[in-house]
Order: sequence, then C-alpha cells, then structure tokens
Amino acid sequence: PLENAWYHYALQCLKNIAETLGDIESAEDLSSRIRAHRHHCEKLWNGKGFIGEGKTEYDDRGNAVAVLAGLCDEEKYADITETLFSVRNSSPYMEYYVLEALCKIGEFALAEKRISERYREMIDEDYSTLWENWIKADGTSNHAWSGGPLVILSRHIAGISPVLAGYESVEIKPQYALHNH
Repeated sequence: PLENAWYHYALQCLKNIAETLGDIESAEDLSSRIRAHRHHCEKLWNGKGFIGEGKTEYDDRGNAVAVLAGLCDEEKYADITETLFSVRNSSPYMEYYVLEALCKIGEFALAEKRISERYREMIDEDYSTLWENWIKADGTSNHAWSGGPLVILSRHIAGISPVLAGYESVEIKPQYALHNH
C-alpha cells in the first residue's frame, strides 16, 4: 500500500503541475493514469484499511499516504481511523504523514492524542530537541525530520495556514474544542 500510495500521490502532483502550466494533453493523460491506478488500488482495500496482498496486519504509513493521495474516499474515513490511530509502525519522519492524514479526515483530537503518546519521552526530556528515532539511543538527539508535530500543531490545531503564496495572506482557524493533555 505505501508504494502504491506514493505513486498515486506523485501522479496527482504531476497532474497539478501540468494543469498549472496549461499542458492540457499531459493533464488528461495523467488523469487517465490516475483513474487506472485508483482502480488497481481499490483491490488493496479490505474494509478497515489498505493492506498488502498476503499481509495480515495493517500499516499506518501506507494507509496515511493513501488518505493524503486521495485513494481513500470520505465514506471510508470512519473505517480507516482506527488503523491510523492505533497502528504504530511509523518512524518519527513518517509520523508526520499519519498525523496529517488524521487531520485530513477530521480527527484532530486523535492526532493530538497520538502526538502526546508517541512523543511523550521526547517531550519529557530535559532538552528541547527531537530524536531521530523513538528510542533516543538509536540515533541522534537532534533531528529535524522528527518535527512533523510542529507543522501539525500550527497548521491544524492552531489553524494557521496560507491563503496566498508566500503567506501574503493567512487564515487562522484554531480547533478550540480539543482537550488539554
């Protein structure tokens, strides 16, 4: 599911670029590829998430990118929520995508709770840096790719997002209903 979701995401991005550049022929070709690939990916859905052929366990990473790539329709959001919240395979780098997917489907409180649970040891640490891996001794103790929650908290929880390129205009729409941890 992860490789298929990344590929689908890339096709979507290429289509957007083609449309932006006014390359209608390429955009139409990419739309056709997207439809064919989406049909292929539907075979990976089994009711609670996307799962690889012959696999017995879901993966939070593949399912997260599938949501972000548009492979998961809104009517499947309730089904995939448990997989996105409870499966914990992602590294600190991939955690961003899981959190972003939870926010995309409107599960802001679950994203906040997952941040609190997954990053608890780093939060409780005396230092203000984030670790490369979940276990501090397994990598460096100051790694930028672990900062996904900072983006999630500012964009989705505080609700700060650009309206115009370069943040020339911004929207501030915080999630007031979330509880404190």
